[in-house]
Amino acid sequence: HPGLRVFTPEMLGQYDGSNEKLPLLLSVLGKVFDVTEGAKHYGPGEGYNCFVGKANSRAFFSGEFSKVRDDVLDMTPDQIATITSWESFYDKHDSYHEIGVVTGLYFDCDGTPTPARSE
Repeated sequence: HPGLRVFTPEMLGQYDGSNEKLPLLLSVLGKVFDVTEGAKHYGPGEGYNCFVGKANSRAFFSGEFSKVRDDVLDMTPDQIATITSWESFYDKHDSYHEIGVVTGLYFDCDGTPTPARSE
C-alpha cells in the first residue's frame, strides 16, 4: 500500500469526530476511509457516527456497536458479502477516499495484507 498510512486501532480511535480538527475515518476489513465529506452522516450525533474511529467490520452486517469486533472469519459467506459490499461502496464513492490501513487481523504493522485479508 504505497502512500497509504498505517494506523493502529488506538490511533484510529482519535478520528471519531470528537476532535473537529481531525478527519472522520472508518475502517472496513482493515482499509481506512476518510468520510469527512459525509459529516452530515458520520459526524458526532449523526446516524452513522458509530462507525467512525473503530475497526468494527462486523457492525457493517450486525449493527452491533457495543462490542467492537473486526474479525469476520466465522461469519457465513452471505454475511461477509454484505460487509465486502460496504467496502466496495467506500472504494467507489466519489467523496470518500482510502487513506490507509489499520493494523491487526487484515494488515500487519508495515501495511502488508495478512492471510486473513485474502480469505
